[in-house]
Amino acid sequence: MLGLLWALEQPQWQNFSFAGALLAITNLCRPTTMLLPAIVPLLMPRQWHFKRKIALFLAYLGAIIIITAPWTYHNYRTHKTFLLYSVSTALLWLGSPEFYHLAYEQLPKRHIVQIWQEELNSARNGGHDAFTIEGDRYFNKRAIASIVREPAVYLWYFL
Repeated sequence: MLGLLWALEQPQWQNFSFAGALLAITNLCRPTTMLLPAIVPLLMPRQWHFKRKIALFLAYLGAIIIITAPWTYHNYRTHKTFLLYSVSTALLWLGSPEFYHLAYEQLPKRHIVQIWQEELNSARNGGHDAFTIEGDRYFNKRAIASIVREPAVYLWYFL
């Protein structure tokens, strides 16, 4: 984020490339900000010319792709599936209305460790291990279904 703020203050392609590279490295460690590039064009000042915005955004996105591509290729060769960074370990599910109800509304309220031990424990949930690609996809599907059922709860929880 600091790299992006610096690039927005000093809008040169090198700064946007550097900010993109920093974000890519961060996402390789923990992909919690992988959707941040989607809002970068909205953060650019309105007075910038459209061509300038496109060029700077492409520099930002290009750096992300250059850094991320080798790891994505490795994942494809290893797991025979497109996996941009790594499994999210049920991260989307942890932000879903289903999790919100478990953590904040059901009585007795449960601590996140309890929820992990009960809901995300493959021995108790039908064999879905959140640390595997299949398990991560299972929890992502559960999360999306929960979000679709209760978008207002998701938005409230998100905020």
